[in-house]
Amino acid sequence: MEMKAPSSGSQERVYAPRATTLPVAAHSSQSAASSKVRPRESKKHGSKRSNKANKPVLVDDFPFDRALGRGRKGIDISHLVEFQLPEHNIVTDTGRRQGSKKHRSQSIRLNLTGRQNVNVNYRFIVDYRGDYRTQILDPNVPLDDASILRVLINKNDHQCPICLGDEFIAPRMTRCGHVFCYTCLLRLFAAFSAQEDYRGRVKCPLCSEDIREKHELLPVLITKIDERFEQPSVDQPVELELMYRPASRVFAQPFRLYLENCQFDGDIPWISDFATVDNFLNDSRYVKYSRIMQCGPGFAIKCFEQELETLKLHRSLDSELYGDSTHHYELAELKIRSHMEAMAASFAESSQATMPESPDSLRLHFDELTLRQHQFQETEKGFFFYQTAFNSSVKYFLTNLDVQILKSLYGDYSAFPLTLHPILENINYEYSPLTEETIGRLKYLGHLPVGTEIGFLELNWTDQLPQFPKEISARFSKKLSERSRTSRNKKRREDRSKAAFERELELKTLQFYSKENNLSLTDYGYSEQASPRRVVESNAPPLGEDVLLPDDESKYKTTVWGTKILKSEDPESDDYDAEAELIIQQAKQSANATGKKKKKIVLSFT
Repeated sequence: MEMKAPSSGSQERVYAPRATTLPVAAHSSQSAASSKVRPRESKKHGSKRSNKANKPVLVDDFPFDRALGRGRKGIDISHLVEFQLPEHNIVTDTGRRQGSKKHRSQSIRLNLTGRQNVNVNYRFIVDYRGDYRTQILDPNVPLDDASILRVLINKNDHQCPICLGDEFIAPRMTRCGHVFCYTCLLRLFAAFSAQEDYRGRVKCPLCSEDIREKHELLPVLITKIDERFEQPSVDQPVELELMYRPASRVFAQPFRLYLENCQFDGDIPWISDFATVDNFLNDSRYVKYSRIMQCGPGFAIKCFEQELETLKLHRSLDSELYGDSTHHYELAELKIRSHMEAMAASFAESSQATMPESPDSLRLHFDELTLRQHQFQETEKGFFFYQTAFNSSVKYFLTNLDVQILKSLYGDYSAFPLTLHPILENINYEYSPLTEETIGRLKYLGHLPVGTEIGFLELNWTDQLPQFPKEISARFSKKLSERSRTSRNKKRREDRSKAAFERELELKTLQFYSKENNLSLTDYGYSEQASPRRVVESNAPPLGEDVLLPDDESKYKTTVWGTKILKSEDPESDDYDAEAELIIQQAKQSANATGKKKKKIVLSFT
């Protein structure tokens, strides 16, 4: 049964995702605007106008006067659809010939907008009563707005573009995929409601997409996961878990949990009603491995109650510290409470018998797990793969070469170690984002939507390779050496390109200041034989060390901070300083003579 709308006069939820379009002015409005701007042109310059019609139109000859018409449908900005920022062309001489084009990795660009972008980059808590067979068959199909109870976002990933606060206040996601504080959105609607062309919609401050009042906003849950600590690091140990996914299911879980019979009804894991909002990912053993998870009314109501507490806290702070109005906080509380009442009534009308219970794990010991692993027999086709950093927006998997080495050592995929703790040698992002071609070659990635950011982990086998059997060591030693050499060469080229870009940027900065100050580059310590960075680093002493002065200390003077600096060799600058000091003294004397109230002089050092 669909959830009932709140009874406080809010609009019905619109379930179908809207295609992202740009407002284009009608041709009639453009022609009318053009006739209003230049009424005399048709009389005095008729021949010139006909000649301009036959003249080829250049890019810089865009008719902006026509685009700036006052049509009701807005300004024609279709010429900006294909706009791209200019790329920085950095020419670096590496001293080696470029490789063939077939070995070059081409950057893949996918146009994901609106709900498609949300479907790829976020995780969802959905209503257990919904039908998700479409998403199980095709993960690229976005979820229905009515079935989404919460959108999960890691902390430090977003910031409200209106208040720029460190903490979201009852965050809500719009149709374009941007997240705002609920109170900030209410203020935004109230600020534009007085305009004549309001019509119940405002422009998104980030993408200028329409945000309509009648459209339901998706509630957002900010997790306590800091993604900076989730991503693996090169030359550091990493924990890899052996994952298993049946071919007919969209949910991949650790093979260890599969052996413990920790399964559930359906293909989407459950969040227990007894789980807390702050730690629900750890309360359940398998929800953190899934992109979609389902829950009942208990957990959904807890999320709203936490938002009400946050609103109450910030309302009192803004009222007592800043004296701000609490109107929008109270309005947000009313809307949230009405939504809670409608949700409770909707769940109460549905049959509780359809709500399955979460299964209990056997939590077997290692010996029993090993026995079950050897006795494992696939009842249907499934996929085995290693994965890590499950809470990261980038999905990390083990490369094919490392999987081949493990298969040659252990034989069958089901006999692989349940967990690995190797040293990471490199992370390959050449196949990111995920495409249909990549899914066609790597079938085990079929549960991820197209556009997901992926990375492949390359392990360091230097210490383990001599311990392998001779035939396995001889088979893979050359491939591993070539991969390591390729990774080192690529990193070396990237470092050289980065250093060349920094030198070029520093040279442009020096040229700018030399032109502004009418000085030569040598006055700033630039030398053609040495890079600007090396010159600056050689002239600057290390922090915490005293500068070694020459024997002739008469060339230096002591500042008010106690440091030694060179005296000015320009006599004109000394004259300017003496003249400025004389002007200051005369101003003080005149101020004392008038007897008026003195003004304080405030010095600000930034």
